[in-house]
Order: sequence, then C-alpha cells, then structure tokens
Amino acid sequence: ASDNTVAEITGILESWQFDETAAGNTGWAYTVARQLLPASLLPFPDRSGQLNGRQTVATVGPDNTVHFRFTYPWTSPTGPSQHWWEIDVLSNGKAILVSQGGDPIITK
Repeated sequence: ASDNTVAEITGILESWQFDETAAGNTGWAYTVARQLLPASLLPFPDRSGQLNGRQTVATVGPDNTVHFRFTYPWTSPTGPSQHWWEIDVLSNGKAILVSQGGDPIITK
C-alpha cells in the first residue's frame, strides 16, 4: 500500500473510540460489581460459576442490566455459614448494591 493509503487508514483507526465492552456483557459488568464486594473476599468467579466454594450467578435483564448474586461460604465452629450480596450493574455502568444477607462474615 502507498504511504498515503497507510496514513489515511491509520488516521481512521486512531479516530475510533471504543467502550471497554458493551452493556449487558457479564464480564464487563463483573469488573464494576466487584468494586462493591469486600476486597479481602475476592476473587469470585467473573461469570456464573464457582471458585473455591465462592459462587457467582449472573443474569442479564431485557434492559441490559446485569444482576449478580455473589455467595461467600465458610465453615464456622457451629457449622456451614454463608453471606451473599446482590448487585445490579446498569447499562450506564453504575453498580447498585440491591441487598445482602446471611451470616456475619468470619474470615480466618
């Protein structure tokens, strides 16, 4: 290709701007949602699944809101325990803690 063609294509490519990922994408939304979780309890799976007993369930609503339910389990002296958080990530990128509950968190 000629130098002019290369320069034109380079100019076009440099002028494009990209969002990190489209709204409604669970991977993108996870990066926003995890900021509302206690850092000492990370990582959780970044999409629906389990990791070291920690569970993430992600669902996408019709308005591209991604709803997460994060569950953190542990064994206490009285037996199995868990705490959970429900977080919505809106299409504009805002994360909202919808609810949380379960047992008070005890870490080693």
